[in-house]
Amino acid sequence: RARRASSSPNQIVVARMDRKDSLAATLDDFRSRVSKAREGHSESTLGSTSTLLVPILNWRLDHHFDELAGVDKRLMNPNVPRLYLRTAVQTVQFKLDRYGASVESTARADWSNGDPPPDQFHFDRPFLIAIKKRGAKHPFFVMWVDNSELLVKQ
Repeated sequence: RARRASSSPNQIVVARMDRKDSLAATLDDFRSRVSKAREGHSESTLGSTSTLLVPILNWRLDHHFDELAGVDKRLMNPNVPRLYLRTAVQTVQFKLDRYGASVESTARADWSNGDPPPDQFHFDRPFLIAIKKRGAKHPFFVMWVDNSELLVKQ
C-alpha cells in the first residue's frame, strides 16, 4: 500500500524489497512495481487500523579521497600556477525519522604549491531509501540499507 503525502518539494520513499545486482537495478525494480500498482489500482491510503513503523537513522560520514592527493590543478586549468591537491574530503549527514528526512553534503579541498605528496592508493530487513524532488524523474539521494550499522538503537 502506498500513501500519497503532500510534502513539497521533496518526496521520501522507504521500500521494503529484495536487493538487485546494483543500486540502479534496485531502483528500476522499485519504479516498475510502482507503475504496475498504479495501472492496476487506484492509490490506496493507510487505514484506521494500519501501522507504519519508520526506521530512525542519524549518521555522518567523512570520506577522504586519498586517491586524488597530488593531482596538479593545471590538469583542470592550464592557465593557473602549479598547485597540488593535498586533501579532498566530503562529509554527508543524513537523518530519517517519523518527522521526515534531511541530507546535507559538504566538500573541502586543500591545495599546496609545494611538492606533491607521494602516490597513495587506499582502497529487522534490508530496505531502499530514495529522495527526489516531486515531479522529477530521478532521485537526488538513493541508499540501500542492509545492516544495522547506521541505524539508531531504540
